[in-house]
Amino acid sequence: MSIADSMRLLWVGGLTDCTGSRSWTTDKLLQPANTTVTSVGANDVSLYVGNAKHSIQYFAHEADRFASASFESLLTGAKNMAYPRSTAWLLIRGYYAAFFSVHALMRLHGWACTRLTSANLKEINNGLSIFFPGSERLGAGLYLLKSESGGRELRCQHLDSSIGGTHEILWSLLRGYLDEVSNIVLANPSPDGQVLVVAIYDFLKLVDGYGGPKWFATVRNRLNY
Repeated sequence: MSIADSMRLLWVGGLTDCTGSRSWTTDKLLQPANTTVTSVGANDVSLYVGNAKHSIQYFAHEADRFASASFESLLTGAKNMAYPRSTAWLLIRGYYAAFFSVHALMRLHGWACTRLTSANLKEINNGLSIFFPGSERLGAGLYLLKSESGGRELRCQHLDSSIGGTHEILWSLLRGYLDEVSNIVLANPSPDGQVLVVAIYDFLKLVDGYGGPKWFATVRNRLNY
């Protein structure tokens, strides 16, 4: 089993059956015709998705969008040989390719780190006031959306803004995502998946040597500013 085959163990069921244009946006998925509030926790809300296919299409379309952005960031442009030290913009593009690829990989797994606006949350908050009176209303910001129960459930977790901005928060999720990848791969009977787990271990060990996943955003900020 190759690393690519091992990664497919993480994919949302039915993902490869999704076709058509990228029509399933966050705005569309969170419409009251598609989702209903079913439970509320300390910092998250669970939604019932009336048609599981719709949430699978959402994650498929989102993964496609971010994967395209990653490839385009890497493949457009090249180093200018007349200025051999002109590497800053190449490194910045490399950073954004990595940033978009993490977004894509998480979405293949049914995770989406995305910003929800007050408009996105209006109907969810209306549902909270009806079904869970007295519960705290959700505020706009970055959320981690997780597809569960075969696409029938969508868990929306409000992410801690004290960590930083969009980039810092995404990288803060990387270790948890890779831990889940390792656990799922190791639970598979094939021992070949250990190649991926070892690669993840070596990668995290390298990153920890530079201060952890926040290092990526630090490099990007130093290059940009």
